[in-house]
Amino acid sequence: MDEGLSATGRRMVGYALRWGHPAQVTVGGQRVTETFRRGAFLTSIAEGRVLMCLDHMWDAVVARQADGTLTLVEDAVGLRVDAVANHSPAGDDALEAVRCRACAGLSVSFDRPAAEWRDVDGESVREIVSCELLEVSVCRNPAYRSSEIVAGRMRIDAFLTAAAALDDPHGARLARLEAAEAALRR
Repeated sequence: MDEGLSATGRRMVGYALRWGHPAQVTVGGQRVTETFRRGAFLTSIAEGRVLMCLDHMWDAVVARQADGTLTLVEDAVGLRVDAVANHSPAGDDALEAVRCRACAGLSVSFDRPAAEWRDVDGESVREIVSCELLEVSVCRNPAYRSSEIVAGRMRIDAFLTAAAALDDPHGARLARLEAAEAALRR
């Protein structure tokens, strides 16, 4: 059943991660708890070179900041992602995986982390305070379980309504993505 799609039917929205929701990762062979501090991605977002890929495969690009099909925003909740999937096998596969919920999460790939380490009850905790964000990926098994991505008009509307209740400055970014969708229709 078609739940009503965005203008091009290729839009996906979600959170790559949420502030304060940790993940268990391996760093230098050691299992640690990792979190990100709000502001960690601001430089990368401003540079405008981040990609959206499928399963961290650099040859499977789904959307790009550089062409306006990927918007990333640090809001009060986390790293928000708003993308229009390109017309390619990777874009088609990612969109279908999100629509059918085979992939309902996002993952981040980053380099050069600046981190603060602390010990909490004998457990190492790494908080990333800044890093070079390389890409966000649509994936089945994200490290950050609080991540999410949705497609389809009803799911997108529900997501945006919930996100707006938590953080409201979305109007300008929404206008840019709607313009990107319009350009894809041409």
